[in-house]
Amino acid sequence: GKYFGLTTSEQMGQFLAADACYIALWDEAHQQVIPMAAYGPFHESYATLPPRAAQGTMTLSILREGRALVADDAENSPHVSRELTRQFNHRSALGLPLIAGEQKLGSAIIAFNELHHFTADEVARGEQAARQVALALSKARLLEEARRHADEVMAASEILRALNAAPDVNQAFPAIVASLRAITACTRASLALLDESRESFIISMAEPPGELKPGTRVRVTDTTTSADVLAGRPHLTPDLAAEMD
Repeated sequence: GKYFGLTTSEQMGQFLAADACYIALWDEAHQQVIPMAAYGPFHESYATLPPRAAQGTMTLSILREGRALVADDAENSPHVSRELTRQFNHRSALGLPLIAGEQKLGSAIIAFNELHHFTADEVARGEQAARQVALALSKARLLEEARRHADEVMAASEILRALNAAPDVNQAFPAIVASLRAITACTRASLALLDESRESFIISMAEPPGELKPGTRVRVTDTTTSADVLAGRPHLTPDLAAEMD
């Protein structure tokens, strides 16, 4: 988690006597770089930066090559984004891939404020450290996936228990919504039933309630989710505000 990232970035930065170290995670599905932790002057703000498109980033170059990339002169390196040199004011950088087996997990970037020539020994030591970090990240992901799977099984069991115990299916709705929120860690979850005319959805349960109070009717034509839901397909909305405009 956050503590692991901070500790690791600090250790890697100090290991090579660098001015800074940045650890970023790789999101393969969305082709994005996600700032995780940093050592140096931006140790507090780096992790708060939003994910960014991978194109043009050193992380993408590192993972494509699958090896360490040296930028003794970062400002004139094809592998280093202008953001790294302008925003963070670094002159030299060593990019290290965080790869465990076939898993591309992210990158560690060691940076110096002044021009620095990376020796073969520094690169080798950096690669060795990066392999250990990648292994630890991979194990942490496996543990997180196992924990998430256990939570999902428990939530599904709770839903089945509620449905079997309730004489009226409506009485099971609170447990179902609570379990859905537990599985997804979402801000809000609601259940709506299609009325007999198939012209409206009727809100049966929402947590937290907000404007979606039980009994509220929403016309099928008023919601963009209808076509998918009526066809038995999931409807994904990356930006709810934009879809409602």
